[in-house]
Amino acid sequence: MMITLLMYAYANKVHSSRQIERLCTVDVAFRVICAQDIPDHTTIARFRAEHEDAFADLFSQVLVMCAAAGMGRVGVVAIDGTKIAANASLGANRKEQWLREQVAKIVAEAAATDAAEDEEYGDARGDELPPEFSNPSGRRERIRKALAEVKKKTKQAEADDAADQARIEDYLQRVEAGESVKGPVPAGTDLVRFNTARLAREQARLEAAEPKTRAHETAARQIRQARKDLQAAQAAAEAGTIDREGAAARRRRRQTNLSRSRTPPTPTAGKCPPTPVGSCRASTPRSLSATTTSSWPPR
Repeated sequence: MMITLLMYAYANKVHSSRQIERLCTVDVAFRVICAQDIPDHTTIARFRAEHEDAFADLFSQVLVMCAAAGMGRVGVVAIDGTKIAANASLGANRKEQWLREQVAKIVAEAAATDAAEDEEYGDARGDELPPEFSNPSGRRERIRKALAEVKKKTKQAEADDAADQARIEDYLQRVEAGESVKGPVPAGTDLVRFNTARLAREQARLEAAEPKTRAHETAARQIRQARKDLQAAQAAAEAGTIDREGAAARRRRRQTNLSRSRTPPTPTAGKCPPTPVGSCRASTPRSLSATTTSSWPPR
């Protein structure tokens, strides 16, 4: 059973003993192979280590036989994207020595993966529940408290966001009234609305100033800058790249990113989900939003 289990796992690009153990509980093919008698990851790793040479030789023989028989779907080996074609002979495809080298790489990678995970997780499998939820006694009460904490944080976030929106609205109304508001523009401000009001304010100042005076020149300069910033804000709005997150939302995002950076990686972090069927791609996180900046008028 262990030989079949390892061959099937390695042929499907699952090299971690811990992932093999997990799949024996959730994947039908793995469950059939182990007959519902799920081996521990330490047993899997120990078996491979104790019989590494014999297993590698047998695995090589299986691949050679599959290649010779044209069994491409069964004998596909993916190492750095290389595949064995299904309709070619051994001479036209890959030599036996090459297949044995690939098997050696697979076995070595499996050993390195297990060693790294053993150092990180010790005797644990790596996907256990947090300690506070692992004991069934009192689990319901702890879940209830956790949900209550989530609800509390959600309400606080909503209140913070509402306060941010109130500050933004007050700021915009003051600018639209022609006031020069001191301080930076609040995070999340509608830059199209802000620069429109700013442009109107500077145009009013230009009309009120005497020609060829310093005030007149300053207003003219600010009008040119306001028009430039307004065009940039309108273009960003059309492209959907304006960052409308308020100060509180940005703080929460920074805190979330910081907590994630401090969280130890799981065995599959940055890799494809451990599944023996099909293929997947590791996704690259996209930025939550782009930020459009603008030059502020002198205060």
